[in-house]
Amino acid sequence: MPIWLPFLPFILIIVGLFGFLGTTLMGQESVLLGGWLMMMLLILSGAIINLYVLYKWLKRRNGHFNRRLMLHDSFLDYLKELSHKKDIDITETVSDAKREIREAQREETEKNAVLYLALYLVFPPVLFYMYHFLNKDFLKHARREETIIEKFNVALNKLEIDEQIENFQRDYNYPDRNTIIYLVLTLVTAGLFGLYWIYTLTMDPNNHFEQHQKIETNMIETLKNIE
Repeated sequence: MPIWLPFLPFILIIVGLFGFLGTTLMGQESVLLGGWLMMMLLILSGAIINLYVLYKWLKRRNGHFNRRLMLHDSFLDYLKELSHKKDIDITETVSDAKREIREAQREETEKNAVLYLALYLVFPPVLFYMYHFLNKDFLKHARREETIIEKFNVALNKLEIDEQIENFQRDYNYPDRNTIIYLVLTLVTAGLFGLYWIYTLTMDPNNHFEQHQKIETNMIETLKNIE
């Protein structure tokens, strides 16, 4: 997601408000009405874009988690097939990896984007819960994914294969954002800190996807080299 997109609603609202204030200085009723209509149009556009951003945040979370599960399941099946061909026992390592994958299936369940948008429209404070799980879900996901890849590499070693899957970069850790602190700072600063919070909710997953793309490419290359 482009980093600027979540900020577009705020830009439109600010432009609309300042535009309306400008028309009030002119004093003409027709100009004032036009300024008011323009302000309402920009605010409505900002609200729609805001809903779209929330929807995309949830959809890309769901899509990424599902894709990751399918990828790991497929790679695990390949390792089991390879162990049978080579007659090498990797049961313990496979069980460890499978346990992590099954735990991911239990915890990384799909969040219904339409339902959450409806809840947000009815009860706006639910937005902060969305902010909370959008960080914490990715945090748990990234840590679990690193563990699974480590298990895969152990299995490859046991299968006497020199190829290894490149894990996350050593200096990469998915940021653990403290929801309570972020919420308090957002309230204390009258919403200004919330802009940074929104930035993290876009940038943190973007960085994770970039890391994951490298890992996914490396996994595919590893399979090709084994074959």
